[in-house]
Amino acid sequence: MKIKVFALLMAMCVLLVFSGCSKDKDDPEDTSLTTAAALENYWQYQTDLTAAMEDRDGTMAQINTKIRALGAKSGKDAIEEIDALVETYAAQSDAIASQFELLIQAENAIIPYGSEKGFLGSLAKGIYSKAKDTVVSSGRMVRSGWRVLSGKQTISQVVHDPNSGIPIVSGWAETIQKRNSARDTLIKEAILSWNPITSPADHAWGIPYDELPGNTPQEKANAYLNLSDDSSMKMQTRSAVVNWADEERVASAMCVTELGETGVKAVGDAYGGGAGEWTNEVINQHMEEGQTTQSAGTLNVNVTQQGAGTPLITGGKTLVISKANMPEDDPRITVIMNAPPNLVQQLPQGEYNVIALADGFIRGIYENVQVVTSLTSTISTQLMNMAQNAIVIEDLTVDNGTITVNEPVTARVSCLSTIGKQLSFAWTVTGGTYTNSAPSGTNLTFNPTEEKEYIITVTVSDDLGNSKTRSVAITSLGSKLAIDDWNV
Repeated sequence: MKIKVFALLMAMCVLLVFSGCSKDKDDPEDTSLTTAAALENYWQYQTDLTAAMEDRDGTMAQINTKIRALGAKSGKDAIEEIDALVETYAAQSDAIASQFELLIQAENAIIPYGSEKGFLGSLAKGIYSKAKDTVVSSGRMVRSGWRVLSGKQTISQVVHDPNSGIPIVSGWAETIQKRNSARDTLIKEAILSWNPITSPADHAWGIPYDELPGNTPQEKANAYLNLSDDSSMKMQTRSAVVNWADEERVASAMCVTELGETGVKAVGDAYGGGAGEWTNEVINQHMEEGQTTQSAGTLNVNVTQQGAGTPLITGGKTLVISKANMPEDDPRITVIMNAPPNLVQQLPQGEYNVIALADGFIRGIYENVQVVTSLTSTISTQLMNMAQNAIVIEDLTVDNGTITVNEPVTARVSCLSTIGKQLSFAWTVTGGTYTNSAPSGTNLTFNPTEEKEYIITVTVSDDLGNSKTRSVAITSLGSKLAIDDWNV
């Protein structure tokens, strides 16, 4: 036993030593997850995520079914079954948040040479972070909402309960208050039309007519409405409405669904019903107050392979669509599982960010895609095959600003090794004379001495013989340089 403990302590020490080692500035950021591992596991992370979201939606379907099935003979057992499902839903929400956290960790690990912004920017990380926080809040809002709807707590008690998890800024209280108000209206109508012989049974013995003060139905209705919200009589009377009012059962089920799915929603062929059903859910998911389907445009997303002919990717695909510029407490994110190679989706007018993922490919991102009423916006996201791209060059840039002859020009390349190898950089400059050439890893500085077009080329290589080349042209226009860019 002592030997095992000693070996464990030694392993921990070795881990601490290696985790504490720093890398050169141009090396990828040192994280517990390597870039190679992050890219290799990315599809599995999102597969586990969508599976967890599918499980959670299955639980919500059960909650809806049981709420709609409540009635005069339901009793305590039916409520306890819903209670248990609601707790399961909250736990599944936390599990989904953990899956989003894995994708965030992967994004943190995908750091290219020569860049601090991360491969293809930090947009994906921002969407995943917002989705993670939102999905946790949605689980807690469902649980807290059901506690009010089932008469266990008042809105005020939930809001002031430190364990309720209700976000400080949210529309939760307003949503639940609408149900309370609707139930009070039904109760008032039942009291005003009270029949001592039939009404008790018709309302599942859920209205305390005889216990309310007053001699007339109007006086008793007023007495009920004047009860404080934390009155046990008012809480129990409200919660019993679902046992005798069909419309309130349906509305309560829809209310619980709204609390759980407004921020982050999963749709796709796995849910059945065909594409027509879930495409309607997507447009509703991104609809803001005041928007209608008449103000919608169309987003056309083609998921293709990067290369000759750009063939469509026919294997497993997932699209994440996030509406840009939404308030922190009201994000609108849709995860489309088993997305078709060519997605034609109506969306409310606005700007959207799209993440495209496919099995065996490096994920792609489109930022701030504009959807305009009655028009079609088409994007073709070309994903790079993991097996065919050991090296990826993200960008080759030249310092902005006014650059004149005999003044230094600095070129910077941002790239990464998808298989986790050390990279080397070979720089060349052609087209004109220059001085003070100073290549340094991912950077090259030199002084052009003529008013000509210069071609700056970098070849990025690893020790396995893989390489990629990128060039940028700078053209002297008087004392200024115009910049173009292309892939080689």
